[in-house]
Amino acid sequence: MLAQAAAAFPDLFADYAAVLAGRGGGNRSYFGGARAFLVRWPYPQDWALEPLEVRLAAGSQTRPFINFLMLYGHLRPGYDYLLERKLSSILREASASPLGRDIDRFREAAAELGYSPRARTGMASQIPARLLIQSGKSLTDLDSEDFAAFEAAISERERRCGQELKHYRSALYASRAVIYHLGSPAEPAPKRSTLGRWSWERHLEGVNPQIRRSMVSYLETCHATRSRTTVSSMGSELAHFGRFLAEVDPGLDSLAGLERQRHIEAYLGVVARAVNHRTGGGGRPRCPAPVESGLPPASRTRNLCCPSCPELLLELHRGQVPQGAVKTKPIIPVYPFKYKDSCLGNCGEM
Repeated sequence: MLAQAAAAFPDLFADYAAVLAGRGGGNRSYFGGARAFLVRWPYPQDWALEPLEVRLAAGSQTRPFINFLMLYGHLRPGYDYLLERKLSSILREASASPLGRDIDRFREAAAELGYSPRARTGMASQIPARLLIQSGKSLTDLDSEDFAAFEAAISERERRCGQELKHYRSALYASRAVIYHLGSPAEPAPKRSTLGRWSWERHLEGVNPQIRRSMVSYLETCHATRSRTTVSSMGSELAHFGRFLAEVDPGLDSLAGLERQRHIEAYLGVVARAVNHRTGGGGRPRCPAPVESGLPPASRTRNLCCPSCPELLLELHRGQVPQGAVKTKPIIPVYPFKYKDSCLGNCGEM
């Protein structure tokens, strides 16, 4: 088998055999996988034109050969494939490849900028290795278009798998700064927190205009003493409450018209029955699920914090509210189950 493959594809197969011998690896399965790949795709780049499902179907005997092709410039498999594969062995195999020097330079630059060994190793495998493989460029030749193409691929995979890939986005942001430090023409991207920042009005889309104005005023006041992230979270909770009011009482145009039973307690009941639209269950990792109940943790979290939101609003806009219309003590629902001890540190005492 080895002799037949070497005769049919002398250059690629000889280089692959030399690389395997150099690191003391390889067996009949590896050579068989390489032969089967080259029989089907004599020009390796044709493999990149196959649907993603076909590319991902490559077996364990073929993947080492695909890694060889990528590291030695014979194959650009597409960012969709690169983002689907963990490529855990790439850094180890890259040290002897043409990409090895650039990856070492990246890690050295990341160390100079203060990244820990674990962080710079993770960044190197997640971003620079994939950029170098797909672009075919050196590290300092990577430009804004290369980073934009990678970010677009991340967005596409997020749509495909239905979840955010925050670790890739964070690594891309940090890696771009490191690569710029090495002399790349691609300038560091601004912080994501300053890009596309939502206004308070946008947070509260779907809320009746009169109620929205009061909520926006409240959030702007909170912003004076709280971080933007904290106030954004508060805005999200208020938006849920405001949209509920718009649905159950479209004519409500003032906070003075809020009624505890009709509006606040009714909202708490809706939240208690809510289900996380992504997971179908709990949604807040810092508030573990009850031991003996199927109630979503997010529901309890929102139940604990949302009763105070309308009351704080009413306090802020006291002129709109008749004296004694709403009590100031928040409603904390009592559930007929116990929480694990680990919950107490996260959720507070029951």
